[in-house]
Amino acid sequence: MTLIKTSMLSAIATIIKIISGFIVTKVIAVYIGPSGLALIGQLQNFVNLVMLASGNFLRTAITKYTAQYSDDKTRQYELWSSSVKIALGFNIAMFMLLFLFSKNIADYLFKSTEYEFVLKILAVSLPFFVLNGMLLAILNGQKQIKKYVTINILLSIVSLILVTILSISYGLDGALVAYVTNQSIVFFITLYYLKNETWFKMKNFLYKIKYKNIKKLFGFAIITFAAILSSNLSMIYIRDYISETISLVSAGYWQGIWTLSQVSLTLITTSLATYFLPTLSAMQEKSEITKELKHAIFIIVPIAMIISLAMY
Repeated sequence: MTLIKTSMLSAIATIIKIISGFIVTKVIAVYIGPSGLALIGQLQNFVNLVMLASGNFLRTAITKYTAQYSDDKTRQYELWSSSVKIALGFNIAMFMLLFLFSKNIADYLFKSTEYEFVLKILAVSLPFFVLNGMLLAILNGQKQIKKYVTINILLSIVSLILVTILSISYGLDGALVAYVTNQSIVFFITLYYLKNETWFKMKNFLYKIKYKNIKKLFGFAIITFAAILSSNLSMIYIRDYISETISLVSAGYWQGIWTLSQVSLTLITTSLATYFLPTLSAMQEKSEITKELKHAIFIIVPIAMIISLAMY
């Protein structure tokens, strides 16, 4: 699939995600208020960190090696099996941490121990979050972009419906619960979409774990780990600093502006993540990679300029 086709499909998913995000932000602002928006922002970043520590940092590596070993199914299955087993170990550890220290974490994130139940729900939902991410990474690596985009669209829609209904019905409690359960629901939708795939068999995820695969997965994944860790920790710190030095309401306004600022280049970054990683991973020649990058620059730069100007 070409960059243009990938961009068009990604654009549809991104537009739906943006619209869903605007509606959700508006619902939360109206029914919960700016302070609620700030607390939900804290939870979102914390969920990203927990998912990262539970095995989600392997996603980029899974996509890369799935594309790279497209002609060697045994190596693909070995890598998938290693990924699942690594993630299982991290999930068990994170489950215990969330249950044992839910009160302390809630007190830091929300300035109240009242919401420790949300973190316990997250602990139960976490394996579904991570497994859904891994299956999407495999789809991306196999360049099954239509299914990949469709599932991401469904995630946006499920999140919109869940957050809206629970926020209106149960206020902040409902919104927080929606954010720690939405991907669990989508996981079962993903299973339904993949049920007829030839590669989607239990035996393909039960190969013996090998040290060389662990080394490959961790070596490539460290980049993802560093990027996600630094960005989410900084966001949590900034909101915490604003809420302590100014007010929680001001932190909510900052969260709203940050959400808007992400819109302008989401279309570009989504297209690149969806298209470039599997495409470049499958290429062997430097000349092919250079040609692909030059082609992308001529498409991406004008679009980025138009979107930035429109946002301004």
